[in-house]
Order: sequence, then C-alpha cells, then structure tokens
Amino acid sequence: MTWTGDSIPFADASAIVSAQHESYDGTGFPRGLKGEVPLGSRVLRIAAAFDALVTGRPASGTISIPAAKEEILRASGTRFDPKILLGVGTLDLFDDCMVRCCRFWEMY
Repeated sequence: MTWTGDSIPFADASAIVSAQHESYDGTGFPRGLKGEVPLGSRVLRIAAAFDALVTGRPASGTISIPAAKEEILRASGTRFDPKILLGVGTLDLFDDCMVRCCRFWEMY
C-alpha cells in the first residue's frame, strides 16, 4: 500500500472499509480474515468501536471515555490488534484522537 501526502488511493480506501468489521483473531466479518486485515481497517475498527461506545447506539446507550478505553483494552488480541493499542502508549493520545473524531462526526 503506497500513500502519498494526505491522500489514500481509492483502491486502498475500498480495502480498508470493506475489512473494517474483521477482528484481530479472525472471528469478524464478512470474510473472517486473520493475519491479513489491512492496517487501516484495524485502526478504523478501534475508532468505530470507541465512537459507538461513547456516542451511543440505540440499543446500547453511552459509556464514559475511561470505560470505553477499558472495554477496548479488554478486547485486545480478540477484536482489536494489541500492537495498535500498545502503540498509543498510555492511551492519552487515543483519548485526544478519539474525542476529536467524535466531535468531527457530530458536525455532519
């Protein structure tokens, strides 16, 4: 996957979006991929889960940011790639990034 500047080639974006529900352990959908999920998809999976937890869904309501972090960390190695979660250190960066993403989506 080659990215230049701030753009993502459409073919890469398509692969990322189509695999966003794949789990790290291979139990996701639609193809049950394990070990071959694009990096962007693994990151998007975490971001989407965080968004769903803190902004809520009709069937589940909302939880706090600290509780959302705990929930995501509990799924490290199953739903989510542990290397990505380790890559954000203490998750302060995670907090900032996810809060900004949630604010962005609320505008649209």
